[in-house]
Amino acid sequence: MDIQLFSDETLATKLKENPTAVLFSELFNRYQQKVILQCRQHVKDEETAKDLSQEVFLRLLTKTSTYNANYPFASWLRVIVHNRCVDHLQKNKSALHQEISEKIVDSFAGEVVAEEAQQPTAEILEVLMEKISGQDKMILLLKYKEHWSIRQISEALNISESAVKMRLCRSKEKLQKSLKICK
Repeated sequence: MDIQLFSDETLATKLKENPTAVLFSELFNRYQQKVILQCRQHVKDEETAKDLSQEVFLRLLTKTSTYNANYPFASWLRVIVHNRCVDHLQKNKSALHQEISEKIVDSFAGEVVAEEAQQPTAEILEVLMEKISGQDKMILLLKYKEHWSIRQISEALNISESAVKMRLCRSKEKLQKSLKICK
């Protein structure tokens, strides 16, 4: 049987059941460049992105048992990439806040509009995002940057859908209130 014909989900399920180098190599070959690109979007440095991508694939091996075949493999892997990159960026807190602020400005700014219809600046959002916890930041990014559904976020983070909705609502309210105070 030719494993190149298997879907990503089938390969991940087979890897979960019986880890082999052949299965892992196939997933690695399919996703290596995508993972490096995703890491580079977080860290903005080619060599660091390559190092992080290697760590992502090591985590993939150790976390395969948590994969749920009812959801796309690419989404599950994206969460691993995101978590590893955020862990790396937390070593330099100001870099983390700047990165998240830029992404929030790009994807969330349309919803956080001052009464004068002015868009918040990256500097303002950077300060405001310091008031939001790490997991709530990730929920905002997954919802507004990655366009994930509430259910996908719930499954990826192992929290209830109502908890995701509540955290989204609370985080947006906190950003909106803080933005009005700043203006």
